[in-house]
Amino acid sequence: MDVRTAVLILRLRYLIRAESDQFAEEIVCAAFRRDADGGGLRWLEPLDGAALNLLQTAKPTAGMPNAERREQVEWALGMLESNAGWHKGIVAQRAAALADAHSRLS
Repeated sequence: MDVRTAVLILRLRYLIRAESDQFAEEIVCAAFRRDADGGGLRWLEPLDGAALNLLQTAKPTAGMPNAERREQVEWALGMLESNAGWHKGIVAQRAAALADAHSRLS
């Protein structure tokens, strides 16, 4: 069974409050599918690894007409818009990993 999956490339920026404020920035690749119930998002895990694996293993079989390409992008944007706060889990997960890495260096 084919499942529609969207792959996003996100640019995340952080403010690290320590002795002096520091900024961090990273690019994260993430992928989602529609939940089985049809309304929510199900993020593929591990966050970065699953999306990168999809991009590395995808095999195009034909070109996509502009109208279909536009429909696919509109679907993904609509899913994100209807799931307000979708980014909070991703940001929290990445911020925790960044804080952990920062504390090991301090």
